[in-house]
Amino acid sequence: MLENPGDELFFGEVYRTVLQEAWLPEGSVHWQRTGISRRGRRPTQQGLYPHSPTPKQAIIRQCFSKCVSAWNSLPWDNPNDAPCDARWGKEYWKKEKDDRGVPCSYYDLFMRYCLKHCINTTCVMPSAYALDCGPDLTDVVCFAEYSIPFSGACGPISLTSGVGSFSPPDIWTAPLCGDQGILAFKDKNGAQGCLRYSFNPSHHCNGFSWADTNPVEITPGTQESISVEGGAGPFTWQILGVDFSLSEPGEAGASNTLIAGPDACGAALIFVTDFCKQKICGTVRSTDGQWVFKSPTCELSGTGIEVGAGGPPPWHDYELITGKQKQTQRTVFVGTGNYDGPCPSWCVDACGDGCDECVGDGKHPVPCEAEPTPLLPDRIICWKIGDLKYYEWEC
Repeated sequence: MLENPGDELFFGEVYRTVLQEAWLPEGSVHWQRTGISRRGRRPTQQGLYPHSPTPKQAIIRQCFSKCVSAWNSLPWDNPNDAPCDARWGKEYWKKEKDDRGVPCSYYDLFMRYCLKHCINTTCVMPSAYALDCGPDLTDVVCFAEYSIPFSGACGPISLTSGVGSFSPPDIWTAPLCGDQGILAFKDKNGAQGCLRYSFNPSHHCNGFSWADTNPVEITPGTQESISVEGGAGPFTWQILGVDFSLSEPGEAGASNTLIAGPDACGAALIFVTDFCKQKICGTVRSTDGQWVFKSPTCELSGTGIEVGAGGPPPWHDYELITGKQKQTQRTVFVGTGNYDGPCPSWCVDACGDGCDECVGDGKHPVPCEAEPTPLLPDRIICWKIGDLKYYEWEC
């Protein structure tokens, strides 16, 4: 066996130098052949499995074979590619030998550590090998299962980082959707390995939403085209509402047709589920219906539009409509005062429970804003919410 170019060592010499143990008594029935060394008789050079040689010596020889293979596969430099390859290259062992002043070769130093670890665990030390996880996964689709052809592992394997779920010994289940990334694995012995994955373009996490071009209202006795954006097809369509229907209920493409019967009223709720089980709900109101008051609370928040103003004291009314929901808010002027922080305590106290914005337009933030004039740079205008009303569109 060649340790390094120009240096030749035989198994018995390495065994005797590195392990310095397990000498057998002369005449052992388990040995068919022995050799003479300076320390006396040594084991035969033949056989990796019992009963020739003994079970203990078989373990030693199997570990020696594993360590040699590991050494031969090591690169010179450290890969420095964790978690894909965390091996220590041959250069590491040479530096370790030189720094410690070890008289043996850096190959012998590696073998000593490797054999001791292997005899105790049956595994080559984790810094000496990397998991082979097979080729990269391409065209991944959501929720699909993939068998990963691991090789070189010592003990059970677990997923240490990455999306989806892993079921030993080798099944990876893709997540809802995605783009690309790395799956990192580790065996029980601590060796690392990884593979890269990329989703099929139609299953990228590119959002799933109700199209902005969909109609807001529909007249009874007519029909309108509706669609969804993003997601992964095919799509499953369902609808709820009085005298509403779809041209393609159940499985269909990204577009459909909403049909309003002659008695359609209130709102149609359209539920769409994509292949990856992502769900959205769209709403189209029939022109036959009315806003029904539900509660004096903020149930629908966002940026609304100004629908009225008056005073004194100055006030502004805002309205936000989304689908079958409507929220209104009145913002009322409280007063002005000297600036003594982001919002003076007297303004916060005056607002009480009416300091939290619901559907204002952002021009009159609650509870206060700086005086909008250079003549009064150190003044604050204080506002509060004076009225909240929430409605739903019904027959």
